[in-house]
Amino acid sequence: MKDRMKKIFSVEENGLTKVLFNIVCIGGIVSGIPAIVISYLINIPMMQIIAIALAIVVLFISFYVANIRNRVDIGACLMVMVVTLVLFPIMFYTGGGIYGGMGYWFVLGILFNFLMLEKKHNVIILLLQVIVTLGCFVDSFLHPERVTPLDSEFAVYVDTVQSIFIVSIVIGIIVRFQKKVYNDKLKELEQARAEAQSAAEAAREAERVKADFLARMSHEIRTPINAVLGMDEMILRESSEENTINYAKDISFAGRNLLSIINDVLDFSKIESGKLEIVPVEYDTAGLIRNIYNSFRERAAAKGLELKMHADSNIPRRLFGDDVRLTQILTNLMSNSVKYTEKGSVSLDIREEERREGEVKLHICVKDTGIGIKKEDIDKLYVPFERLEKERNRNIEGTGLGMAIVMNLIALFDSELKVESTYGEGSSFSFSISQKVIDAEPMGDFMKSETRLKDQKNDDHFTAPEARLLVVDDNNMNLKVIKALLKKNAIVPVLASSGEECLEKLANEKFDLIFLDYMMPVMDGIETLKKAKENKLIPDTTPVVALTADAVMGARERYMEAGFDDYLSKPVEVPQLEEILRKYL
Repeated sequence: MKDRMKKIFSVEENGLTKVLFNIVCIGGIVSGIPAIVISYLINIPMMQIIAIALAIVVLFISFYVANIRNRVDIGACLMVMVVTLVLFPIMFYTGGGIYGGMGYWFVLGILFNFLMLEKKHNVIILLLQVIVTLGCFVDSFLHPERVTPLDSEFAVYVDTVQSIFIVSIVIGIIVRFQKKVYNDKLKELEQARAEAQSAAEAAREAERVKADFLARMSHEIRTPINAVLGMDEMILRESSEENTINYAKDISFAGRNLLSIINDVLDFSKIESGKLEIVPVEYDTAGLIRNIYNSFRERAAAKGLELKMHADSNIPRRLFGDDVRLTQILTNLMSNSVKYTEKGSVSLDIREEERREGEVKLHICVKDTGIGIKKEDIDKLYVPFERLEKERNRNIEGTGLGMAIVMNLIALFDSELKVESTYGEGSSFSFSISQKVIDAEPMGDFMKSETRLKDQKNDDHFTAPEARLLVVDDNNMNLKVIKALLKKNAIVPVLASSGEECLEKLANEKFDLIFLDYMMPVMDGIETLKKAKENKLIPDTTPVVALTADAVMGARERYMEAGFDDYLSKPVEVPQLEEILRKYL
């Protein structure tokens, strides 16, 4: 019985409305029985006693409908309509009218309507309750003969007192229950808020640990790749033996493929943290297309694929947008097409779709004659780490992140990727993006621009033989690489392998430019820079560039805030290195 009662009054199991309904029903039934006894003892008219008994019956039926049949809405409507619109008026006229306690019961009926009924039921029945209640009082005033008076002054007092007492107790129970529910919910809310704060702190800590891990792993992986690709660059520069050059090209291809996988993982971490953003700059349209062509020309040829490149010659010569992210999108799409195509061709088509004042809309399509995608698998393209037909494609390299990254990047351009594919025949991937026009002159044939570049000397490097450079890195192989890369620039750098040695060099010599590694034992790059500035070892005119394998999102901003003037990530790419040299020397 105790468990049954707990279940009846359990908000978690029944909801607040049903529990309030049960309180009113049981309260009405329990209070109605002594009301019948008291009414009988003080000679209340028999018609009122019968009305009270009928009200108890209606309450019991309503309780049954709500709890056994699980229709609290019907039970509530039944109770309000029968009790407050029929039985209460009967009890009013047979129980002394205004000279009795029935007026207080009308209050309880209206309160119950507000608690239990919703929307149109509440409005309609409330209107009827007001009409009936006012009607009873007005009619009893105009026609007092219609009211059966109580037979004594004592009966009036007893009926009034018992009505006040019962109605007050029922309203008090409802208010007390509401207060308890409110306090319980408030405690749950406070507990949930505390748990949410704790979870948020844990998430922030997890994000910090993840960022630290990614930064360290980026450093640990990129550092040896920097050595491999740097030394490989030296072989390509200095060797004249054909087989050796071919081997070096293979090393370069494999190394850059590994670097691409690392970059995918880092980019996906940026997407997860919501920190991936568009950084627009002015760029050369033909140069961007030409770089894509150069990136895939040898890869396509190695697989015997025809590489088709078509770019509308009327596209403006210079545009304003995020060329880095656009290149990343095209590289991922082209890379997938080359990977999943064994024969035939891979093509990139870029055309002008629409021209507005100061803006051009480009339509870009990458198409291949590869293995194609099943219709049911197209949605899986965008799922991170998901590889389609794993058994069939188990020999194809990659992380499974490329398309998820592409989709997010294209969304940043306010566009979407459209995929069309015929299984076994090939696929096409297309999207449209708008770019601001900087120079509306047509770019012409990017292939002819490529020819002009070929005619230029390959050794057209920036040189600064008089420049004094300090390179600080705890990895001797990295020092060897940067020293070798600077040969073409006619620069012989001063090398230091620790923060302490760096400070010693700065105390004895003046430099035009400093490359300072971050992740070093004992004293890292930021600490070294701070001490050097505190001791006034670096003139204000000498730029300090962070040379680091930390390439996670926000790394550049973090180093700039720490006092560095610029940022160069490992593996060191010759164009980026020369850009830094031209900028500061």
